[in-house]
Parts: sequence; C-alpha cells; structure tokens
Amino acid sequence: MKIIHSFPETPISGIKKGLTYPIITIGNFDGLHLGHQVIMRSVVKEAEMKGGTGIVVTFEPHPSRLLAPDRPLKLLTSFDERVRLIEGLGIDMVICARFDEKFAHLSPYEFSANILHGEIGAKEIYVGEDFAFGYKRSGKIEDLKRFGKEFGFKVDTIPPVILDGERVSSSRIRGLIGDGKVGESARLLGRYYSIEGLVVAGKNRGKELGYPTANVRPPDEMIPKDGVYAAKVTLDATSMDGITYIGNQPTFGINEKMVEVHIFNCDKNLYDKRLRITFIDHIRDDVTFESRDLLIRQIKDDIRRAKELLLSQG
Repeated sequence: MKIIHSFPETPISGIKKGLTYPIITIGNFDGLHLGHQVIMRSVVKEAEMKGGTGIVVTFEPHPSRLLAPDRPLKLLTSFDERVRLIEGLGIDMVICARFDEKFAHLSPYEFSANILHGEIGAKEIYVGEDFAFGYKRSGKIEDLKRFGKEFGFKVDTIPPVILDGERVSSSRIRGLIGDGKVGESARLLGRYYSIEGLVVAGKNRGKELGYPTANVRPPDEMIPKDGVYAAKVTLDATSMDGITYIGNQPTFGINEKMVEVHIFNCDKNLYDKRLRITFIDHIRDDVTFESRDLLIRQIKDDIRRAKELLLSQG
C-alpha cells in the first residue's frame, strides 16, 4: 500500500498518472470501527470490480487539535495504527492531508475542485451519511453530489452500522472505553482495543509484592478507565497473556497515572521495549487497600480471574 504524507504540499502528481479510476473515501476514521470498515470495504469492492485504485484520504493531525486545542480529543488510534488497519482492509493508497490553517479554510467548493478533482482525479466517492467537509464542515452530501456533477465524480453514501439500537461511532466507543467497558467496545471496533507504549523504569513495587510489572509510558491516545484488566501483551510478534493495571496506585499515595503490565510466566528484560497492550475485559476498579497483605491477596484473585477470562476468549 502506498502512503502519501503531508498532502498537498507533497503532490501526488508524480504517481497520479498511475492512478487507474480513483475510488476514494474521506474522513478521520479514528478507531477504524465497524462503520468505517463497511465504507472501506465498499471502496475496495468497487475498485476490484472496475480495475480502479482504492484510496483513503485522511488528515494529520486530527482536525480537533487545530480547531479545538482547549478541548484535546483523546484518539482511539495513532496515525500509524490507522494506516496498519486500513492496509489490512485491502486499500491501495492512503493520502494523508496536513490539516493546517490553510487546509482548514478551504471552502467545500475549493476542496472538491482543487483536491478531489484537481489533485486526485476522483471518479467515485464513498462516504457515510453524516459526512461534512470544507471550512467549518459547511459542505454536506448534497453539495458534494452537486460538485460531482460538475467535476465528473459519482457520490455514494453508506448507511451507518447500528448495534443495540445505536449508531456505531468513535464518540460512542470513547465513552465505553472511558467507562472501562472494553468488552463492549470490542463489538463496535470489530477487535479488542489496544494501546502501545515504551517500557520505562519504575519503582519495582510489583516485584516487591511478588508480581513484577513492566511500566508502560501512557500514550497520547485514549486510555481505559482506571482499574485492572485481563490483557494480551504483544512484544514484536509474540503475544503473551497478562494483567494490566491503570491508575495512580492510591494504596501507596502516588498521584501519577501509570500503566503497569504483569505478564504471566515471563522473565524477559523489557526495559526500552515497545509493548502493545490489548484489553480483553475489565476485572475491577482501582481501589485503596488498607494493607499490603490485602493488596497481595487481591492481586492473586485478579490474576485468577484474568486467566479465566483469557481462557474463555481462546
């Protein structure tokens, strides 16, 4: 899969001649949930049927970072993770637009004329029913279809995916993860939620308690609610069972957010390694224990419960 960074400053003119019948979708696609996947599979299917090129146009940084810096949005996926997931769906190319002041001020017409038609040469565009584009999201589906008649591209809308009577959306998934409902969020994502981070030096409290942990620097993405989770931990291509703690260690009077992973039957030195933590299910909330012995007893029970949950998930 080809990736074009910092578009349109990095033009695609050098490869545009090789784009056969560009079929595209446009969006942030944070989390790449079931709704996003349906749209992209439509693009891939049409591209295969018509010998076209399936293209995703996305943005970096996320528009909210520029438009609402006082309300930072915790994303569900980093750009690299989004690209990895998009590639897995069979898309041929990702065009990443640099979302800066200049790009943000493109009118719906300018975006259609200069970007979709002029730069990419789109022939078909697939978007969700709530799609909006251009300056202050002022362009709607009807506008895109009208511009399509002028510039020679067809527009198709894809209905949302509905689960439990509600539309699958990134905001709904953030709410579930923020409530610790990682099992429910997996149904909307089509996979278990995961984060990735670097292992850094800690206080060795887990080791002192008899359960050594890897302290993972929290990423900038969405982190589940404080508590304990059954988890899969991936190092390079190796997946291992474990348990993850998120919180401030209130029993020890610490006020720094921490993500700690205890990997079952693992004695590897993990310092400076990057781990992917995949949250399988919530075990309990973060609580304060009156004594060290009570904490150790609870950890033993947490591990027992985590092993049961992991075994049930295969």
